[in-house]
Amino acid sequence: MKPSDGKTGAIEKKRTVAILGVTGSIGRQALDVIEKDRDSFELVLITCNKDIKSLLEIANKWDIKTVGLHSIPQKINKFLDKEVLLGNREISNWICNRKIDTLILCTSGIEVFEILRDCYLSFKRICISSKEIIVMAGLCGLLNTIKSKTLLIPIDSEHVAIHQLIEKTNLSDIKRLIITASGGPIYSKANVNDDISWVTKDEALKHPTWKMGAKVTIDSATLVNKGIEIMEAKYLFKIPENKIDVIIHPESIIHSLIELNDGFIFAELAVPDMRLPIQYSLYYPNKVVTQINNSLNLHNIEKLTFRNVNPKKIESIKLAYEALNNGNIYPLVYIASDEVAVKEFLNGKITFKDIYKLISETLNEIKPFNNINPYNIMDIYLEIKRKSREILEKI
Repeated sequence: MKPSDGKTGAIEKKRTVAILGVTGSIGRQALDVIEKDRDSFELVLITCNKDIKSLLEIANKWDIKTVGLHSIPQKINKFLDKEVLLGNREISNWICNRKIDTLILCTSGIEVFEILRDCYLSFKRICISSKEIIVMAGLCGLLNTIKSKTLLIPIDSEHVAIHQLIEKTNLSDIKRLIITASGGPIYSKANVNDDISWVTKDEALKHPTWKMGAKVTIDSATLVNKGIEIMEAKYLFKIPENKIDVIIHPESIIHSLIELNDGFIFAELAVPDMRLPIQYSLYYPNKVVTQINNSLNLHNIEKLTFRNVNPKKIESIKLAYEALNNGNIYPLVYIASDEVAVKEFLNGKITFKDIYKLISETLNEIKPFNNINPYNIMDIYLEIKRKSREILEKI
C-alpha cells in the first residue's frame, strides 16, 4: 500500500473498517482521523456497549448499515433500517463470515477478548487500544499467533512511540525501554512520599492532559495504567520487565524512550493527541502527511521535566513488577482486581488507597492456574473477579 497523493497520504484501495467501541473517546477520535481521508476508508461495522443514541447518530451520519451492541438492551426499535447484532456472539459470527481490512478495537477492558480470539483471521490489520486485551492475549499465547497471521499495531502514545523507535534498531542493542507517565491528576503534582488518603473521586478524575473515560482516568491517577503498560510492552515487544522503566513526565511531550547499550537514548516527541497514534496505526508502514492540525512547536515549550518513579514507593508499579515476576496468571490478577476496585471507588464504596490494597490482597490470595489457553482465560478472569469481590468484603 502506498500513498496515492502527497497531500493526504490516502491509500490506493479503499479499506473496509470495523470499529468496536465507536462511541467512546478513542472511537470518536478514530472517526475524526478517518473523516479527514474518507476516500481511503469505508466503515462497515460499528459497535458500542450502551450508548445506543450516539451509535445511531454515527451510523446515520456515515450511512453504516450494520451496528452491534455488546450489551443487549430491552428495546432496539430505533434501528429499524439497520442490521443489529446483539451481543458478542452475533458480532463474532458476523465478522467471521467476512473479510475486513481493518479492525479498530477501542473498547475499554477485556470483555471483547473472545471476539478478537475468534475473528482475528478476518482482518489484515488490527489496531488495538485495550492494554488489558493485549496482556491477556500475551498470557495465553494468542498474541504471538495473531502477530504471525496479521498486522497488529497498538493504539496508545507510549507503545506507538516504542513501536517506531524499536524499528530503528535491533532488540539485542536495547538496554532498556523507558515509558513516560504524565502522573495523572495526583502524581503529576504530589511527592510519592505524600499521604494520598485525601484523594477523592472528583480529584482523581481531573486529568491534566488527556480526556478519557472514567476507568482509564482513575487508572492514570493510581498509575495502575503504567503497570499495565509495562506488561503490554513486555508481551508486545518481547522485552523482559527488568528492562522496562517508568518515569513521570508531566508535560506529556516525550511519549517513550529507548536506551541502547552504547549509551545513546532515543525519544519520540509529539503533542499529546490520541489521533496521532490512531493515524499511525491505520497507515503504518506508510508515513502520511498528517491532516491533524496539532503539530509540536518546540518554541512554545518552556521546559521538559522528569521525576523518578521508585517502584518501592509507588504501590501500583511495585505490584505490577511483582505480578510479572510471579508469572502464571498474576498479570491478569492485577488487571481484574483493579477493575473491581475502580468500580467500587467510583461508586463511593472504597477509598483511593483501598484500590492498591485490593490489588495487593488479591495477588496474595489467588493460586496459580494450570493450562492457561485462549479458550479458558476468560473463565479464569471472571473467577479472579469473583474472588476479588469476596476479598473486598473483608477490607
